[in-house]
Amino acid sequence: MNTTSTSKSVKLLIPLTMATFVVGTDTFIIAGLLKSISSDLHVPTTSAAQLVTVFSIVFAICAPVLGALTANWRRDTALTFGLSLFTVGNILTALSPTFAIALFSRVVAAAGASFVTPCASAITIATTPKERQGRALALVMGGLTTATAIGVPLGLVIGALNWRYTMWSLVVLGSVALIWIRAKVQPVQLPAATLMDRLRPLSDMRVLAIVATTILVVGASMQPFTYAQVVSKATGTLLIVSLGLFGVCNLIGNFSAGKISDARGPLVCVFVCILGLIPTLALEPLGFAAGLAPLMLAINGFFVGMFTVPQQARIVKLDPNSAPLLLGLLSSAVYVGFAVASSTGK
Repeated sequence: MNTTSTSKSVKLLIPLTMATFVVGTDTFIIAGLLKSISSDLHVPTTSAAQLVTVFSIVFAICAPVLGALTANWRRDTALTFGLSLFTVGNILTALSPTFAIALFSRVVAAAGASFVTPCASAITIATTPKERQGRALALVMGGLTTATAIGVPLGLVIGALNWRYTMWSLVVLGSVALIWIRAKVQPVQLPAATLMDRLRPLSDMRVLAIVATTILVVGASMQPFTYAQVVSKATGTLLIVSLGLFGVCNLIGNFSAGKISDARGPLVCVFVCILGLIPTLALEPLGFAAGLAPLMLAINGFFVGMFTVPQQARIVKLDPNSAPLLLGLLSSAVYVGFAVASSTGK
């Protein structure tokens, strides 16, 4: 592929990357706004954290279910529908007068978000030559990782004025992504896959083991991030710096995982990640108590960032022909892990 066509291909992927970036930011930003939300909506901080739990659970359930129900739709149509629903959900969150309505709004936003990652991946694979698909997917899915490094800190800066302003900023970004995708992304029609097709890989114990491991590791490793504001007592600049360092180191871990997986294999990378997380998680209560939140979250972010890439490689290797279905299941597992992280931190 020549330089001109490569540049054109990358430009076509940017709106997809923006879509995953907005969804990723929305997924993680609530963790840094818990105290503001709880104060404004008159609920305990741990109750406010259930906004993260509900979003994650609904995403995990809707990704395969809604994907099956809309299997006959063009993928670009499903993506624009999902982004539209996601944006409406965030409008409701920004306007929520009560905690109950805020919870409902997260259900709507999550249902919309559940279309975005699978559809963006499917469109990327369908529109990119095989020899460039890995790098193309890394670019598009990099929007999720970049969200922790850039989207969350910026959202917290905006949220320092009012947490609702952060939600409105997501509405604006989601709308821009939607318009951009409608203008640039070409129609993509793929063979339909039923719900049973999507769940059938779970009958393979190897797939089930990878999915279960993902839930457990993400559930444990994301808890410090979700409750960083509560446990560390960090506020203002210190909180923004701490969560920002988590995101930057998450990116570094993500890139490191690619190199380790290529050189030593994905299973070795998973073991390195888990062996790094065990002492990190064990020492984090002491680190937070000692005022070392930035350092502890930076280390945690690095090892968290190492995990998803090799898990994707491992699960796709089991059945390359079922890659979209397997990656969809793994995406649901990640969000179940997020739900575990927020719901077990009471």
